[in-house]
Amino acid sequence: MRPGRMSQALDAGADLAAKGPRRFWRTAVAVIALAGVALVLHATSKYGAGITSLSSAYLDAASSLAKGKGFVFRTGEPMVLWPPLYSMLLASIQLVTGLEPAAFAHIVNAVLFAAVIWLSAYLFRPDLTHNAVYGVLGLCTVLFSVPLSLVYATAWSECLFIPLILLYLIFAQRYWERSEGRSLVFMTFSAALACLTRYIGLTLVLAGAVTVMIAPRMNLRTRLARAVVSSAVSLAPIALWILHNCIFTGTPAGLRQGSTSPTTVGMVEAAGVVLSWYALGLASELVILAWVAVLATRVLSSGAPASRVLHSFKSIFDTRLPVLLFSVVYTIVLLVTSGATELDGIDDRLLSPIYVPATLLLLEFGSLLFGPTKRRSLALLHRAPSLFLALWLCFLVADFARLTAGRVDNGAGAYSSDTWRKSETMSYVRDKLRTDQEARWYSNATDALWELGRVEASELPPRARFNLRDLPGRWPPESCAMLVWFNRRSFRGYYTVQELESVADIEEVARFGDGSVYRASVRDEKPAAGR
Repeated sequence: MRPGRMSQALDAGADLAAKGPRRFWRTAVAVIALAGVALVLHATSKYGAGITSLSSAYLDAASSLAKGKGFVFRTGEPMVLWPPLYSMLLASIQLVTGLEPAAFAHIVNAVLFAAVIWLSAYLFRPDLTHNAVYGVLGLCTVLFSVPLSLVYATAWSECLFIPLILLYLIFAQRYWERSEGRSLVFMTFSAALACLTRYIGLTLVLAGAVTVMIAPRMNLRTRLARAVVSSAVSLAPIALWILHNCIFTGTPAGLRQGSTSPTTVGMVEAAGVVLSWYALGLASELVILAWVAVLATRVLSSGAPASRVLHSFKSIFDTRLPVLLFSVVYTIVLLVTSGATELDGIDDRLLSPIYVPATLLLLEFGSLLFGPTKRRSLALLHRAPSLFLALWLCFLVADFARLTAGRVDNGAGAYSSDTWRKSETMSYVRDKLRTDQEARWYSNATDALWELGRVEASELPPRARFNLRDLPGRWPPESCAMLVWFNRRSFRGYYTVQELESVADIEEVARFGDGSVYRASVRDEKPAAGR
């Protein structure tokens, strides 16, 4: 065979060898994405997507928008506490289908979760020739993720926010590597849409500006100009929304209750949440310890352990800086805001946007440390990441299966669960409505009354807006009203029934295991001093 033909044959063989792993990877991504759709639909099969108080607000605003009422809730109050994009998405689907958002939110979530898996595959971008299996296993950590399973079983704006983050990271990564203008454009618009989904999307603008400023292969003037223009375009839509808020309410993002917890509490909560993602119990912790032991053996056997670790860190920093930068900026901003405004605690939902980036960084760091070795006795260690990841996934799948089984049996969560759907207090309210449709209702869970019984109710007096001493003779404004108190609602922003008894005449009508119903009437006299 001539040398030229031999070279062509070798090149053709190499192309075929490369196409095999690529075909395997694409097929695996498609299968995992479809599995993600099926798992979300399965977990929400009983009552649909989980509906919390936050979910109810999004669904309510979407329904009002679809009916042409604008960005308002059913009470007439403007939507300012949250940006509008998630509600706009639901409203557009309602306009097309004619269905209420609660009827199709779980389907939207399933499609968005498939998008998360597909975008994660682009972001993971493994060396397909050597690490295709490792890449597939890494993608399975997204499919069976506990925090993502919670998010995509519930109607939250994070369902849209996370795909937008991944889209941003893909183009930010490309811009970091190539400095091409097209990547900057898509990166900018992804950040703009993320800001319109959640206010903390502003972290993408900040991380993006830093990425552009320190990107190589350009002079300082070009980097500064691109950073300024990109940031301005990203901020323009959310700036218009904030202007809308100021016009209608006089506040940029609504009134929020100040936090009583220091930032250190949020730091401890965040650390506990992130550790719970990977340490899934004693058995999985033993696997992690074994992985660390083998890792230490690999590093120490390299002849220059310190340099290998430093080289791995440097490689992550050099190649994945946009991913690392976003994860750090997002976490810091979340901790700062948790110390300034009242949150229910830093939990899986709030930290879920960094799950995919953090997992990617951990997987790549482990892969770098277990890099190829020339010593035959240690050659098996190169396969250690895949072996240990597969073993750890067994525990992750078991935990995921347990949570999914609970959602299938009892509902996806909150108001879409047996606990609320079979509430004795709620059943009493429904029966009461049949005989007394003129009653005015108040509750510490007005969204529960609406979602479960389509009962129009007003919130109890919030502490942030009313002084208890000013309420006698003013609350309730009706001569007689009904008050529903749900025991499982732990929100401390409302005055309790016991406190309201000091300013109004309140009579218990019915008591159940999950709540009570009262009749409340206005009291003319003011409470005695010191009461």
